[in-house]
Amino acid sequence: MDSESIVGDVADATDLFVVANNGVQGAGTAREYFAYGADAVSVGRASDDRDVLAAVRGAADDWVAREAIR
Repeated sequence: MDSESIVGDVADATDLFVVANNGVQGAGTAREYFAYGADAVSVGRASDDRDVLAAVRGAADDWVAREAIR
């Protein structure tokens, strides 16, 4: 992917809620977007695959839990 750093730029430049929606294909890409500052991710083409959705949900839950501890 090449848009992760752009998500970071937007997140750094604003207090708006940032949703990453380009190429979220599983837990790994979701984690990347969260690490760059996304507040949420949206699953597009992979949304009909229950395993992918579960993996992305797990990554989001893990990220939120870690951030709550900070």
